[in-house]
Amino acid sequence: LVHYGAEPLEGYAASLYLGGERVAQATADLAPGVPATVTFTATPQARGWLPAEVRTEEDAFAWDNTRYLTLHVPETRRVLLVRGEGQRADLVDLALSLGGEQTRFAVTTVPETALAAQDLATFDVVVLVGPESLASGEVAALAQFVQQGGGLMVFPSDRARAPDYDALFAALGGGRRGASVGQLGRAQPVAQFGRVDLEHPRFDGVFDGSAGQARLESPAIALARPYRPGVGDENTLIALSTGAPFLQELRSGQGTAFVFAVAPDPRWSDFPVRGLFVPLLYRAVYTLAAAADTGKALTVRQAGALRGSGTRPSGGADGLRLVGPDGTEFAPEQRSVPGGVLLEIDDTVREPGVYEVMQGERLVRR
Repeated sequence: LVHYGAEPLEGYAASLYLGGERVAQATADLAPGVPATVTFTATPQARGWLPAEVRTEEDAFAWDNTRYLTLHVPETRRVLLVRGEGQRADLVDLALSLGGEQTRFAVTTVPETALAAQDLATFDVVVLVGPESLASGEVAALAQFVQQGGGLMVFPSDRARAPDYDALFAALGGGRRGASVGQLGRAQPVAQFGRVDLEHPRFDGVFDGSAGQARLESPAIALARPYRPGVGDENTLIALSTGAPFLQELRSGQGTAFVFAVAPDPRWSDFPVRGLFVPLLYRAVYTLAAAADTGKALTVRQAGALRGSGTRPSGGADGLRLVGPDGTEFAPEQRSVPGGVLLEIDDTVREPGVYEVMQGERLVRR
C-alpha cells in the first residue's frame, strides 16, 4: 500500500475477497510515500480456480483501489515419487497415503530408470528418494520444473553420485552435497537436531500452541549426508547439532526445493518412525505445491503468455479462448508446450479483472 497524500493515515484498511465475499481484512499506518505491506490469511471454502480481489478504502481516485488475482485449490496434489535403486521409498509413500481422500495426494511411484520418461509438467511435486545417478537431461528437466513453479524434495543416498547432485543444486542456484557423517545402522547417534526455524510457514499447524513454546523431539541420527549451502536464495529450516542443515529450503525461479540430510530409512535414523515424520511430509508437499496455486498475473494493454496445463491446441469450438469480466471473448494464438498449451495474449486485452480460459464449456483456469 502506498499513500500519495501529504498527511499520514492511521488504521488504513485493505480487504481480501474470494468469490465476491470478503474473507479477510488488514490495516496499516501509512506515512506519505512510504510503501507498507499487509498480509491476509483466509481459508478457501471451495476447490478449483477461485476469483479474488484486494480492495482498499474508497477515495477520490477509484482506478487504483482494486487489484485482481486468482487462487487455485486443486482437487489433488500430484506427487511423483522417484525410488532410487535399493532405496526405501515405501515409508514416504505410506506417509502421503495415510489421509486418503482427506489429503487428496495422488502419488505416482516410479524407479529411477523411469524418471527421464516422465512429463514433469503433469505433477506438482517431485520427490527424489536417493537416485544413484541423474543424467544431464534429467538435471535440466528438474531445474526447469522448479523454476517454473514446481516443488522438489530431495533425500540422499549412500550410493549416489555426488557430481550429479552437485549439478542439480548448481542448476537451482544452490550449493553442493557434503561428505557423509556416521555409518548405516550405527547404535550411537552422530548428531541430533540443533536450531529449528519454528516460525517458518512449513511448520504452521504442525504444533499445538505457539511456535515459540514448541519443542521438536530430535531423531537419533546414525548416518547423515548433509547439503552444503551456497550463496543462492536459501534458508536452513532445521539444523543439525553439528551446524550442518538437516532440512534446507532452496528457492529457484518460481519454485522451491527441500533438501534432507538423511534418507527415509530407519538404518539412517529413526526419523521415519518419529511423530514428526508424517506431518512434516504433509506440510512439505503443501508448501512445495503452493507456488503453482496462484494464477499468473498479466498487465492489460501489454503482450504476455498464459499456460493452460493438461490441454492441447485445437481449432473451432474446442479451441482455447479467453473470456473477460464483461463477457468479451478473445481467441489468442496458441501453441503446444510440454504438459499443455501456451496462449499468446496481445495488447487487445484492455479491461482489468479476472479472465477465464475456456475450452468448450470447460473452465481450464482463471
